[in-house]
Amino acid sequence: MVFFSNYQCVPWARMWPPVSGRARFFLVPLLGRPSMTPRIEALKEPAMWGAAVGQILYSLGPCLGTTITMASYNHSQANIFRANLVVSVSNSLFSVVSGFLVFSVLGYIAETQGKTIEELAKSSGPGLVFIVLAEAVAMMPGPQFFSILLYLMLFILGLDSAFAWIEAINSHISDVLLVNGRVPNRPLIAAATCAMFFLASIVLCTRAGSYWIDLIDHFAGTYLLLWIGILELMLVIFVYGVDRIARDVLEMTGRPVPRSWTVCWCISPVVLAGLLCTTLYEDLRKVYGGYPPEAVYCTMTVIILIGMLPFVVAVWRMLHKPKEVSLPVAQS
Repeated sequence: MVFFSNYQCVPWARMWPPVSGRARFFLVPLLGRPSMTPRIEALKEPAMWGAAVGQILYSLGPCLGTTITMASYNHSQANIFRANLVVSVSNSLFSVVSGFLVFSVLGYIAETQGKTIEELAKSSGPGLVFIVLAEAVAMMPGPQFFSILLYLMLFILGLDSAFAWIEAINSHISDVLLVNGRVPNRPLIAAATCAMFFLASIVLCTRAGSYWIDLIDHFAGTYLLLWIGILELMLVIFVYGVDRIARDVLEMTGRPVPRSWTVCWCISPVVLAGLLCTTLYEDLRKVYGGYPPEAVYCTMTVIILIGMLPFVVAVWRMLHKPKEVSLPVAQS
């Protein structure tokens, strides 16, 4: 399904995210009514802020290339102010609602089993979805019906994420080929990308797959996204320039960029760098999740190497940049 949605054009890949978003909007509130007691002291934990920012970057997709890829298909006069506000606000509101509902379910299960919320919350990722939430759905009236709705929603969410990620890679490869004067073979590119991801995901289907998923989700979903976010902001500020992007926005929309936006662009790299350093310090001080240290450090090393790829590519392109040849002007 991923291959056939990406092998020729973008419309199918662009259609699924709204469908999955609407499905999530209608299905998640069926899990229960929100009720919780907030712990304000948790705001003092740096690791919590790092995980929260990583989740926002993951759900919005600015550091995954998906948002940039899909936005590139907009027309030149698209109202990017409204699009940014609608997407950001709706995503954050739904995350808050989902958090209330999920922790309400966790609280009820913890009460019935005589456990604490912290013990159940440790089952993050697959454990939370396939064990804790499955147990909560089994307690509802008509559990078969709600189980179908829950896992149908998860299936659709997984599909639209795969569509967007594959399309981001395929579009980049196609653009590089076009710049170099070659016609991209979309079916071949899509087949190669899908095959690569299929082979890479086989290890996640082994007995140790759930542990690797947890490690990759923690380190890639936090460190890698924070690092890529810092690089993107540095490129916008120091390479492309804040003034140039502000002029581009004014030309597209006819409205000047608010001063608060430019201030956020300038201070965000510092904030992300601080969160990255504090999160790294916490993981070095205490091994994440109680895993063997060699497994954690191996995952961290792979993530660091992946994060260094943009530097390697940038240096290689600078060293192999073709020299500009000035042609003589013909005398009339």
